[in-house]
Amino acid sequence: MPEKFIHPDGEHVTEEQVQQAKQEAALLTARAALLEANPIETRRQCTATNRAGTRCGRAPIPGGMVCDRHGGKAPQTIAAAQARLRSLWEPLFEVFTEAVDTWR
Repeated sequence: MPEKFIHPDGEHVTEEQVQQAKQEAALLTARAALLEANPIETRRQCTATNRAGTRCGRAPIPGGMVCDRHGGKAPQTIAAAQARLRSLWEPLFEVFTEAVDTWR
């Protein structure tokens, strides 16, 4: 006979749900360990390389990948950066609208 589990809320939980929860917990633990070992760099950095072969240390233009010294002032680069920012705005606005609607 399968073992019965009861959730703290009083709901019956199947063994399959318990196994799934354990797998998810193990995955989250592994991700946390990975992030602790390799923290994500949050500072944006120009993707161009300098004459020495190392990455440029300057910040890229807003929405762009390169700084103004490595092509960020070119009209096509500015247009692409602006288009990239506009493409991010619509999904963000949808999420914000949904969040506001849930709080009403």
